[in-house]
Amino acid sequence: MFNELKVFTGFAISISDLPKQEKLTFLRVAHKATTEAELRLISNKFIKEVKIGNILKAAVIIATAVLAGREIYDMYFSKAAKKCKDMKVLDKPSCVKKAKIEALTQKYRALMREAPKCSKAHDVQKCKEGFSKEVEKIRDEILKIRTSIAR
Repeated sequence: MFNELKVFTGFAISISDLPKQEKLTFLRVAHKATTEAELRLISNKFIKEVKIGNILKAAVIIATAVLAGREIYDMYFSKAAKKCKDMKVLDKPSCVKKAKIEALTQKYRALMREAPKCSKAHDVQKCKEGFSKEVEKIRDEILKIRTSIAR
């Protein structure tokens, strides 16, 4: 996901209305980003300073939020899955499913923390719709896992 966000950020910079020299500066900084956190900071600065198309600005905001949510999901699931490692064979599937639910819940919370950034988008409605789709995916996945645990 990091590389995809890097490419997307570079594309957004290249088609922006910035003067050539400023574009090059943003592109160099984005290219040098070695962590997802650095790239998120660059994306946020770009969003604040640049006038780009409505859909593209919303997409940058959503992509940044999804990346943050994915990082949190990976972190929580990894920690929880380690706890399940030493469990009895019959208890492991339930433990892993509960770990997934907890990780997805944290991912949901991360997305909701990023949602107010939609107010900075030119087309707030499109940005909110993008967030709604991501949130709906998470809710559906949680419901699906909870249903499978109940069986």
